[in-house]
Amino acid sequence: MSQESPPFGLNVIGFASANAGLGSSLRQFVDCLLARGENVSILDISVGSSRIGLDKSLAECVISSASDLPYAINLSIFGALDLPRFALSPPDGLHVNGRLNVFFVWWELTSLPQYLIDAAKVFDVLIAGSDFLHATLSNNITGIPILRASHPVSIPEAIQPDRKRFELPERDFVVFMGFDPSSNVDRKNPFAGIEAFKLAFSDCPDCHLEIKVNYSGGESKTLEENLNGLHGY
Repeated sequence: MSQESPPFGLNVIGFASANAGLGSSLRQFVDCLLARGENVSILDISVGSSRIGLDKSLAECVISSASDLPYAINLSIFGALDLPRFALSPPDGLHVNGRLNVFFVWWELTSLPQYLIDAAKVFDVLIAGSDFLHATLSNNITGIPILRASHPVSIPEAIQPDRKRFELPERDFVVFMGFDPSSNVDRKNPFAGIEAFKLAFSDCPDCHLEIKVNYSGGESKTLEENLNGLHGY
């Protein structure tokens, strides 16, 4: 940061309007920042599918291109697999003198491949949303600050528990699992979740596993195979 820096505020970069977990995460963070009175602008990145543009709740903060980002801090919210794309081919106008480039990264494993470590070092700061991820990043990446930030969660006031609406038993124990069949099934591994539930509760008639399948309306061989895999249970 320098005297030539843009005004203080956050340029939040990610899947702002997408029907995706990373999009929901970004929206939760932006809602928190706005509630604190921070200056926020958003660069909405395409997921590369029809899932973009489905949530318009932050439309008033969205700018048209990276060259229009007005504030001093770029906060990118993505999975670790997006690190190389932003390191090698960032959106035009993203890297501007006097800006702090921060990457809020998500990752599921205790180790990182070297190419992701190298890409991460392009950023000034990394932020982790859990103690597990903070330990993973700290154990694999040196030379840049790695911060821990709790993930905000907001629930709309109109949302109320309603098991009857979803035809769920009122008093039984219910485990919920969400699954996107078009995503990476090896990483998300819903089948292991089903097996774990069966091991734990197969003898408990008052225990139930409910699976919400997100974005199952597309057509692809991979999606069909993943859905058929669920039907096998």
